[in-house]
Amino acid sequence: MILEEEVKMVINQFNIEYYQKILNTKLKCGDRIMVSIKDLPETSGVVITAICEYCGQSFRQQYRRYVTAGLTGKHCCSKCRYQKIVDLSMERYGTKCTLNLPEVHQKMVHNNLLKYGTTHSVTPESYAKRGETMKKRYGCEYSLQSPEIRAKANQTMYELGNCEVFSSKQQEYLCTLLNGISNFPVGHYHIDCFLKEQNIGIEYSGRGHDLSVRLGDLTEKEFQAREKARHTYFLNHNIPIIEFVSHTDKLPPDDEIIRYVNESIEKFSQGLKYIQIIFPN
Repeated sequence: MILEEEVKMVINQFNIEYYQKILNTKLKCGDRIMVSIKDLPETSGVVITAICEYCGQSFRQQYRRYVTAGLTGKHCCSKCRYQKIVDLSMERYGTKCTLNLPEVHQKMVHNNLLKYGTTHSVTPESYAKRGETMKKRYGCEYSLQSPEIRAKANQTMYELGNCEVFSSKQQEYLCTLLNGISNFPVGHYHIDCFLKEQNIGIEYSGRGHDLSVRLGDLTEKEFQAREKARHTYFLNHNIPIIEFVSHTDKLPPDDEIIRYVNESIEKFSQGLKYIQIIFPN
């Protein structure tokens, strides 16, 4: 089930003819219109809010993916995707995993013998070749070591509503208060709270922010180097940063937070790019 009855669409050269015909009105590129869900083409990439038929929770997904998913059983969120796979496998093959079927296993062995001369596809030679290919294309041995691939993965998960980056209660509170976007992807990083209209990033650092140092996983020097690299990356993408630091995990009253943000925006207009505000100050 889709929660929205209508969605906002931006008219462009690819959809203008379709919506002029559907709405029986003259449109031009750049127009923003409200469109009924039932009038969306099945190939539309607009993101909608749907209800998972397994857990009952809402999730965000592109409309075309929602339509395609409906052709193969129930609609589900990312957390319930495995359950859907199991259900489909039981329905079609009578087993939770097709690899349990003797005929499937035999076919895999047969194909691997033809292609690689061994019963398994992953051989030392193929593994080494895969590593060399990654190094040539991306300069690293594994895919997620590449900032380019991680950035693309972050953006795709965000657009599909599958971004599962941890958010603290304080971070979510700031996003709600300031009408910001939580865990907004910028390259291979995420901004805690992004104010899109002002193009400003807000970072929240609570008591657990340096937990990796206190647990001994990182040295203080390593931790500070990572923090500097993170903020420098945002600044290099022309996103000034306000960092709220609370050693007690408590935020000040709403009017003070808004005042701090407005004062920071004024300072950003004067050329400043990073402001740290510590609570209590």
